[in-house]
Amino acid sequence: MTPTGRTTTAGRSPASRIVAGWLVAFAVLAMLATGALAQGAGLDALDRDIRQWKSDVADIQKQLQRPGLENEELNSLRSRLESLRTQILRRSDDLKPRLDELKTSLEQLGPAPDGGTETPDIANQRRALQEERERVSALQKQLDLLSVQADQLSTRAAEIQHARFFRMVFETSRSALNPLVWIEGASGLQTLNEHLSSIVHSWWSKQLGGLGTVQLLLLAVKIAAAVAAGIAMRMILNWLLGPNTANVHPSTLERLWRVFRAAIVDTGCTLLVAILLFLALDGSEASDQARRVYWALVTGIAIFVSFRAFSGRIFAPGEPNWRITPTRMRSRGG
Repeated sequence: MTPTGRTTTAGRSPASRIVAGWLVAFAVLAMLATGALAQGAGLDALDRDIRQWKSDVADIQKQLQRPGLENEELNSLRSRLESLRTQILRRSDDLKPRLDELKTSLEQLGPAPDGGTETPDIANQRRALQEERERVSALQKQLDLLSVQADQLSTRAAEIQHARFFRMVFETSRSALNPLVWIEGASGLQTLNEHLSSIVHSWWSKQLGGLGTVQLLLLAVKIAAAVAAGIAMRMILNWLLGPNTANVHPSTLERLWRVFRAAIVDTGCTLLVAILLFLALDGSEASDQARRVYWALVTGIAIFVSFRAFSGRIFAPGEPNWRITPTRMRSRGG
């Protein structure tokens, strides 16, 4: 007993220490069992979801084969596909950390010894981990297959919609100036917006969702470096290839070279920044749809940059001596 009347740890009897040890061991085992049951219940629920998604994909595939499919029904099917694909990708991403944990646990146990000298507890633990890994891996493969099937059906639905639109545009009975043609084409904008939002959300959660503060800062540095590299390359090329703008009487060849040189340099530097950003964001790990959207945006931006540089050098605002105009008009202006 201590002066305060409390029993010290050293004063406890051996029986009480044994009982305390058993209680702690029982609590740990209960926690492990609860976690295993919860994990098993989660896998059972996922297995049920996969069966439902398989049924949904088969139903959508059957619907897309109908010859008399209305535009509203086609838009509804595309929305269903995007919703399915988002759920499938989210659940697939949720399984990956568990697969890594199982792999790490099995690696820590090491290979089973020859001759059956392993203790029963370790053998049972190894067997449970291997069975769970096989089950999770099988579910992962089913999710990957469903994702591919959803992508293919989504592409098929988009092709049907595009073919219908262009068929309506080129119909002799309906002019491209007919407002009904463009109203029907614009009816799919909501589906397109949902499609793009789903792609961006999936990419964000897959590529950036698990990054920490340090990794996000490093990514920001990579993006800034990519933009800085494009700006620096543009300055260097303009300095090396640019004409002498101080020349007040440039020749026609110098004017034309300035126009094409600006378009080539600006477009090339834009593509350089796009490639560096693609590498910085690990674009090769993104889905096919995300990559197609990215390069479509890059193409649109490159076309805009090229047109802006081309038209800016042709009209040369503020630099009348470098403006591309007929010789007779320049002589009158002089």
